[in-house]
Amino acid sequence: MDFNLWAPGHLDVGAALITALLLGIVHGITPDEHTWPITFSYAVGGYSTRAGLRAGALFSFSFIVQRALASELAWFGLAHWMGLKG
Repeated sequence: MDFNLWAPGHLDVGAALITALLLGIVHGITPDEHTWPITFSYAVGGYSTRAGLRAGALFSFSFIVQRALASELAWFGLAHWMGLKG
């Protein structure tokens, strides 16, 4: 099965809508460059400088770990299906 999210022109309308929905759900669940600055500013704004720095560092570390794990899980889950060596 040849399925390329970068060039989905070969999909029919139903498959394209389902793909867009699934990608939207994944994007909504995982924090990205648009959501973390808001969360970070809330974490820093409510504390002292030291506590804000600690909260910001913890959030940043958690964000990095979450993105790394999600990326690896996606690779292991999709590499074979997309024809990549995994």
